[in-house]
Amino acid sequence: MSEQNSKFMKKMGICAVILAFLYTFTISHIDCNTITTWAYDLLESIRNGALGDFPVYTYETHNMATNYPLFSNAVNALWLSPVYLIDVIIGAGWSLIVYDVWYKVFILALSVLSIILMGKVLRKIGFSENKIYIGLFIMATSSILLITVLGKGQIDIIDMFFVIVSIYCYLNDKIQISFLVIGIGCLFKPFIILLGVPYLLLLLKRCRGKSVINALLLVAPYLTDALLTKLLMPRYGEMKAITSKEFAERFEYTRIEQIFLLRINSVLVFFSVVLIICFICLYIGIRGKENNYRLILYPTLLFMSYTLFVESTAVYWYSCVLPFFIIMGLQYERIEDFLFLNLGINSSIIGFIIAAERIFIPGKNFTILDSLRRAKHPLEVFYDTEGIRTVVRFFATIYMVCMLLIIGIYIYERRHSIHIFNKKEKTDASVKCDNQESDFNVINDELNDTNYSMWTKGLMISQIVVQFAYLGFTYVIG
Repeated sequence: MSEQNSKFMKKMGICAVILAFLYTFTISHIDCNTITTWAYDLLESIRNGALGDFPVYTYETHNMATNYPLFSNAVNALWLSPVYLIDVIIGAGWSLIVYDVWYKVFILALSVLSIILMGKVLRKIGFSENKIYIGLFIMATSSILLITVLGKGQIDIIDMFFVIVSIYCYLNDKIQISFLVIGIGCLFKPFIILLGVPYLLLLLKRCRGKSVINALLLVAPYLTDALLTKLLMPRYGEMKAITSKEFAERFEYTRIEQIFLLRINSVLVFFSVVLIICFICLYIGIRGKENNYRLILYPTLLFMSYTLFVESTAVYWYSCVLPFFIIMGLQYERIEDFLFLNLGINSSIIGFIIAAERIFIPGKNFTILDSLRRAKHPLEVFYDTEGIRTVVRFFATIYMVCMLLIIGIYIYERRHSIHIFNKKEKTDASVKCDNQESDFNVINDELNDTNYSMWTKGLMISQIVVQFAYLGFTYVIG
């Protein structure tokens, strides 16, 4: 990296650190309070010797039973336990705001670890230092990470962490550990298995007789958690069904229905897409034609199909595919194209959050947060008027289109680069196209020894400006 680029990235890094601190500790959301409350209630149930009554206890206390797997709540409770023990021993009677802050430290620590590990992944792939720092900058300043993870306190950062660990294990030929890591990620958000299924099918021939073991590693953690939950908390399923019904009533339409204002059999469409993608992956896997390009592409496509056709998607769900988007975008011939699409995603997510949700300032809104905890409706989503619903649909459409464009441009440029390589192969018999296709496309790295262009710097600065602008807006109206 040139000295000029190094100085610029240091400034951008400082801004990213400031943003991470401000988003973590100066704003909050009812989701964070709900997650903390579930963990606190689990500790209370254990203290009272009534672990089996935890789902009923948290439902009677807050009228919302946990919809997280047992292991997920147990991890959060374990992190809160030092604060809880001090609170109980000294009889401080601390507000749950204190627990929220300590929980956010956990989320911030995992975010830092994820960024560090992502740097190792990008180096292992072979990107230049210039592109690696751009990738880490995009990750650190993403609205998905800053607002929905650090700001709202969502545990999806754990899934992002495990996805990155899985990629790192795969790159180091530790494939079985890679499957196990994805399986552990399912303990926090089960839909992460959507990333594992294409991965499993694509590696059928390569893994040969170990495919069954890989499949067991993928599903065993979640099945174990489900069995333990059934044994320890018999009424968990009943209480979760109540919560799931409430969510279904509040989020009636899927994302594709919200965008196009139509009603379709989304489940049928999704399963049709699943069959097509899985059949393609199975065909590739049997023939042994898997490569890094396909291992990045098909899991992302399947996950995006789920977010379009099945659920009224929460933005923070995309945290688990953010590493895939970064790997795709850094392979573009023009890095400015990726930065521009990323700016579109970040800006539209901010617009979506402003229109659809409410971010609180903990100190300023202390009484509001406490009143929401005591209220019988801990989930607050503001679709007050048709105008607001239109704004929500508009911004949701923008960030979905930008995400799909990242995938589409990646496919186009990848096929284009292979076409060029095939032409070169005709004049150079020593070069093998199979080797090119099996590796990530990082050979023609235009940023190896050059300074960032004005467009590159301008787009990166714009990412920072947009995030600070949203914080300022939140402080004013919070």
